Amino acid sequence: MQEKIRKRGFFVLTGAELTGVIGDVLYNIVFLIYATQQENKFLCVSIAGILPFIPRVLNFYSGYLADRIKRPFKSATIFKITQIIMFLVVAAVIEHPSLIVFLLISVLMVLSDFLGNLYGGVFIVAEKDSLHADEREAYMGYLSGITSAIYLIFQSAGVGLLTVFHNDFTLIALINAFTIALSLGILWAGRKYLPASAFNKKVTTQTEESPEQTQVNGMVAGAKLLWSFPEIKTMIILIITINFLGAIQTPVLNLTYTQLNAILINHSVSFTILAVSLSLGIGELIGGFSLGTPLHKIKLLQLMPMNFIMYLLSAVAVFLANWPLLLFTMFILGFVQGMFNPKFNAWFMNNVPEDNFALVSGMMTTCSMFAIPVGQVVGMSLVGLGSIYIGWTLLGILGLLAAIGAIYVNKNYQVNI
Repeated sequence: MQEKIRKRGFFVLTGAELTGVIGDVLYNIVFLIYATQQENKFLCVSIAGILPFIPRVLNFYSGYLADRIKRPFKSATIFKITQIIMFLVVAAVIEHPSLIVFLLISVLMVLSDFLGNLYGGVFIVAEKDSLHADEREAYMGYLSGITSAIYLIFQSAGVGLLTVFHNDFTLIALINAFTIALSLGILWAGRKYLPASAFNKKVTTQTEESPEQTQVNGMVAGAKLLWSFPEIKTMIILIITINFLGAIQTPVLNLTYTQLNAILINHSVSFTILAVSLSLGIGELIGGFSLGTPLHKIKLLQLMPMNFIMYLLSAVAVFLANWPLLLFTMFILGFVQGMFNPKFNAWFMNNVPEDNFALVSGMMTTCSMFAIPVGQVVGMSLVGLGSIYIGWTLLGILGLLAAIGAIYVNKNYQVNI
């Protein structure tokens, strides 16, 4: 009986989390469309593109704060209520287009995402306590797979709702507020199944220092802890490489759709974009669920050479104008991504001290995020040259070098993930 209650606690936490994700996915894609309809279209679209990265860059700080919250459930409730109020404000102003309104909504979205990061951070210990160590990888895989499915379904649903309701952005904001409220409702309805750490959490404090000094010392200590694990150092390097290559690939691939008709499926740009997105998403979905099968025995480092070689193969696909090969490479990239996150998250829960869970996780995210703007600059610079083949050649070479590097690490370093 106790075993069932414990697992129900995990399902309550993940159910609340996934319900909130639905609203986020819906609104993020809709907000980008909203940006394209503003008077200063270029500026607004640029801002909309940058917004998702701001909370991620601040993950180290939200992680630090989350680790020091003593009452996770109470704090999570406050976070959710605040988010609901924010999106009610968005719903009230969004149909009065102006640059000021757009900037206000942008600020509210960043704050909401920051609160979302805090929400996720405060319950990391509770999620750990809801599962045995040998269960975490499989369950994290299921969670990753379901999240991928949500992204696949509700990105399209957001666009569909806008079409059906004639660009009613107020409705989408209200739907997002409703999903947040529903997420909070799930949390409250299932609170009796949550572990004790969801309500009261041990927090290490240093009362002799000023709050500012405590924060600095806490984050320095977290950074030292981060680099004390060879596995984490290796993973950060791998994630940075993955993000860098992916950030280069995106603008080059987008230009390819417009310059290389032979790569298009049925001569349709929109259908090809959809097929590429679906291949990536389905790969993530299957990769996540595969951790409940014998494939969970594969170590992350063993996956990396295959992952990196896909960038070379995607370049080959473009040079050959072979869209089935391109879709295959996207599927494999998604599959590896679907396995990567839950496997690492499970290892993370089993090895990192609880009082620094969110901080170390946030620092990892922040470190790895810096590769994305650099990769985007490189990708956009290559796009600016006007030839897709220059970009794909560079991406293929970098993918090959990364694969060789991953093989070398596999052979010469013992990293047990």
